Amino acid sequence: MKKQPKITFNIKGILSFIVLALISAVMLAAVFIALPYTEKLTDIVSFNLVTKDQDYWTKVYTVSVASGNKKEIEDTKEIIYKRLRDFGVERVNISIGETTSEEIEVTSETEETTEEGEEAKEPEKKTVYKTPLYITVTTTKDTAYIEPLVSLQYEYKVMTRKNGINFDDSSNAMAAYLEENYNKTDFDHTAFRSVYITKLGTSTGGKAYFVIFKPWAHKVDDLRHFLEEHAGDTIGICVNGMVYQYNVPDTISSNVMLYTSTYAENAEDVKELSALYNSGHIPVELTLEDTEDKDTDIVSINYIKVMLGFAAALIVVYLYMFIFKTTKRIELVQSLLTTGIVLSLYISYLKITDTPIDSFILPIEAIITAILVKSLAGNRDSMIYIATAFIITLIFSSIWGTATIVHFSIQMIILTALSCILLPLTKWYINKVKHL
Repeated sequence: MKKQPKITFNIKGILSFIVLALISAVMLAAVFIALPYTEKLTDIVSFNLVTKDQDYWTKVYTVSVASGNKKEIEDTKEIIYKRLRDFGVERVNISIGETTSEEIEVTSETEETTEEGEEAKEPEKKTVYKTPLYITVTTTKDTAYIEPLVSLQYEYKVMTRKNGINFDDSSNAMAAYLEENYNKTDFDHTAFRSVYITKLGTSTGGKAYFVIFKPWAHKVDDLRHFLEEHAGDTIGICVNGMVYQYNVPDTISSNVMLYTSTYAENAEDVKELSALYNSGHIPVELTLEDTEDKDTDIVSINYIKVMLGFAAALIVVYLYMFIFKTTKRIELVQSLLTTGIVLSLYISYLKITDTPIDSFILPIEAIITAILVKSLAGNRDSMIYIATAFIITLIFSSIWGTATIVHFSIQMIILTALSCILLPLTKWYINKVKHL
């Protein structure tokens, strides 16, 4: 009887084949989604690339600063710029106008009396200075968020209730919210190191946003002593002229802080509030004098044609290096494949999540990514150092740059990290495919 051949299974080879098939499927899916116009091939899932080009608007805000002091004006300018930048405004330009002055008469009571024994009032002259700031904003943000950022002083301080005022009078519902009904204390913006906006539980069982004021370390004991003196009382936290009520607990915890309710209902509200509280203290009063709409000069390009041109140019460059053998063949294949996968995954993510992007930024990111991948593939021994140095540069750019630079830097950090991860993976993939 003829002996039947023994059937053996190469489990490792089968698993390797399955992994290669899955990786290939993911790569092809990413490329398919990333390609232009492929969103028209199906109605099941929409994956258009959303650009911000049509959402930009430009306004010039004229804000009057009640000061002629150069330092106060410069400080105000820097704080407004920081507010807008922290909120994510893409482009900001602030110029300082000419300071004007005006003498006004102020009536003051003196100790002198008339012959009839009545107290006399003598007019005094006071010089009032005004300096205009011309704030040009170009952004995709909601206009409702921008005006408070450029025109509100947003000073905050802790106050105590004045005696002799009925805060529970139903006929005067605003009594509890008016600053004039409160006494000043030693605790203002200088006593608190930071302000947080976060969600906390409410008495109704739900959750709402609250503003939490955390004091400096050297002010903790003073604030604790102040709260112990007013334990069980209602004090006020005055923010931009409006007083919020704070019921001091009977027992003061070791973690001394104050908190109050706020109008915030979503992430954008929280971002605006955080910029108003934490960008610095504006030392003088602000008045919004005028707003003027302007034409937007944002660069808008046909990103599809540009990206197709980029792909064609990339292939030509790699063909040149292949024909003239300026680079090893395996390195060329690896860097070209990695560049394609990185950009495909990135664009696919933007499409699937409907993440808006500036059309002029996408080609720049693609070019830099192609150069970076080629540099990393050709310098394997120093890949970590190159990537680290590049990421550190991007981090500094995100700290000191405009909102557009911040977005660009964050996106490039993601692309750099993705490139570092996929370079070894593509090398493994190429070696496995060669041995099939």
